[in-house]
Order: sequence, then structure tokens, then C-alpha cells
Amino acid sequence: MSKVKDNIVTTGLSGKLGKQIVFRQWGGETFLSKAPVKSESLLKKEMYEKNRALFKKATAYAKKAMSDQDLKQAYQNKCNPRQNAYVRAVQDFFIAPSIEEIDLSNYTGEKDSFILIYATDDFRVNRVHVMIEDEQNQEFAGFSSKSNIRVRNK
Repeated sequence: MSKVKDNIVTTGLSGKLGKQIVFRQWGGETFLSKAPVKSESLLKKEMYEKNRALFKKATAYAKKAMSDQDLKQAYQNKCNPRQNAYVRAVQDFFIAPSIEEIDLSNYTGEKDSFILIYATDDFRVNRVHVMIEDEQNQEFAGFSSKSNIRVRNK
């Protein structure tokens, strides 16, 4: 993407010129890029519908996060250049935490036993849900980080 500087003709332009060039405004500056090409593949249409539903969930999450001022500020603090808190929240929705280690040494199945999980994320790990199944894939026990699971962010 090319940045337009000191050009009296193109400064402030926004939109598509023919089928080749797109002018975009970002942070008060004009950028010039190649126009996107649309594909009519059936496979891409199916992927589009799946991604559209997932993106709808991501935007709902971001809107909810923006209503919480503390969370909004936390996202704002993690923003990259030319990024706002809302976009960072959408990005966070798509990047799942990774489980680094699961420590079962303190879990006996008794009420006071617990599972220790080491999880990392580019933003923060809020909660982890664990489901233990028996040999027939039936749920034997389910836990969340609010009960018998202790999550430690690395």
C-alpha cells in the first residue's frame, strides 16, 4: 500500500478508481492500493458464510468489551499503531489461548483436588473450561477456572 504525500489532486480521496486502484483514508492520511479481486468459487462462498458467522460473534464480543471501560482501556494499551481498541478486541476473539502445560499431580477426583493449567494468550486468559470424559466419551466431570481449575498465565 502506497502512502500519498503532498499531492493536491489525490489528498483526501477515498474510493475505487476504475477496477485497478483504491484510495483509502487512515488516520488523516491518504493511501493508494491495488483494487481487490472478487472470486466466484463455490468453495470460497461456503468459507465466506462460515467466516461471516464467526465474524458476527467476534464483533458482538468486541461491542460488549467496549462497554466495559476497564477492558476497553486494557485493549487500548495493547493496540498496535493505526489500531483502535475495538479492532484489537475483534483480533483477540480470533486468537485462542494456547495451553502450555496441564498438571494433574494434585487431581484425585476428590472435592478439594485441582488441576493446574499453564495457559498463554496475546492478551489475557480469563477462564478455562475442562471436561473429563469416560471411555464412552460421556462427560464424567466438567470444571471451569472458577472452581477446581487454577490458571496461571506465563
